[in-house]
Amino acid sequence: MTRRNPHPTARRHGVTLLELLVATVIGAILVLSINTVFSNAIHLRDRAYEAQDSQLSRQYAIEMMKRDLVNAVAPNGLLIADMIGGQASGALQPYDELTFFSTSGTLTESNPWGDIQQVTYILASLNQRGAKEGLYLVRGITRNLLSTVQEEPEYEPLLDNVYSLTFEYYDGDSWLTTWDSSTEDPPLPTAIRVTIVFDNSRNTEMPRGRIESTIQFTVPVVSQAVSTDEEESSSISNSTSNQNRETGGSTDSSPQNQGGSGGADR
Repeated sequence: MTRRNPHPTARRHGVTLLELLVATVIGAILVLSINTVFSNAIHLRDRAYEAQDSQLSRQYAIEMMKRDLVNAVAPNGLLIADMIGGQASGALQPYDELTFFSTSGTLTESNPWGDIQQVTYILASLNQRGAKEGLYLVRGITRNLLSTVQEEPEYEPLLDNVYSLTFEYYDGDSWLTTWDSSTEDPPLPTAIRVTIVFDNSRNTEMPRGRIESTIQFTVPVVSQAVSTDEEESSSISNSTSNQNRETGGSTDSSPQNQGGSGGADR
């Protein structure tokens, strides 16, 4: 005869498959949310770094161009040639280029040249590894002005993603789009205005359109050569003063000569 237990064993409660699936979904949602927040934070940080680097690059380029332009020197027929500015030839899109001489050079151990250097500003693409597509604002300098052969300038990219570069020249009355010191009098403009337009067509995060931002600044040219009319008037004034001094010297000597002759007569 089998004896039954009057207190049956209680049933064990385990995790059902439905509860396991719900917990898994909740965990996946939490992990996905944390990953999204973390990715957005990293993206915002990278964009802040890029914006800071871009701003620093633009400030550096502006200060460099201002320093070169404000110290521009007039041609003297020896080491310093003419300032030539106008639209670049053979370019796919219109932009200006400018070549001039400036006293912005710095004496270093590797470049033991004077402070006068030839400076060129152009737009060009870079055929280098890691270079971005599009045009760069490039600064070219030539330090050795005494070389007997034509030296290749040292090029330094200042800004990337540039769409257009424009130089305007103030002659004292109006703004000109080109400049040639060999035909202008005086040979240097009073001020130079620079306009740089950036291209955002390759940036997918920006709204549609080409112009992201525009930089424009005006630089007064400190060094001003004497114009031809001023040189002629100065030479006439100098010759007139020399004649007056010569005439004054002859009239002063006459009484002495007369007095001397009078004393001899006595």
